[in-house]
Amino acid sequence: QEEDERMEKLLDELAMLECDNSNNNNNPDKLANQTKANALIEQLKQFEAKATFFCIGNNVQKYPDVYQKILDEGHAAGNHTYHHLNGWKTKDKDYLDDISKAAQLIKSNLFRPPYGKIKNSQAKKIADALQISHSQIIMWDVLSADFDPSFSPGQCLSNVIDNVSAGSIVV
Repeated sequence: QEEDERMEKLLDELAMLECDNSNNNNNPDKLANQTKANALIEQLKQFEAKATFFCIGNNVQKYPDVYQKILDEGHAAGNHTYHHLNGWKTKDKDYLDDISKAAQLIKSNLFRPPYGKIKNSQAKKIADALQISHSQIIMWDVLSADFDPSFSPGQCLSNVIDNVSAGSIVV
């Protein structure tokens, strides 16, 4: 009950909740990650909240039913590359080609770079990679730390609640 109230307060204050469907490096079980995505979609439905899911093209290809459910429930989807590449560690052409490959599956003008890492030279070419004229690169200002196995779900929620403010974008 208390956690539901905290979640409701959080969702009231957010401008955008971003959901990253990348493979959790600490949990390589992709099916478990997709089960979590479905659970999150159901929880958002319970609170009548919408989110933007930044999707990995490879996961969209493997789990089209989850991607379709995101869209069917009225959530937005954004491109998060095909292979969850780190822009700082990837040649521009390879990075942009990976985004274009994901764009074949994810029709969106929204892009969020994995790890928040993107070179200026890559950022200038995102619209071309997305194959859309008006693109937006979306970053965030609050990290939940749900990727860190040492954080419990309650600690992740507290981390968000303690750092969120009106207009926050949470990952």
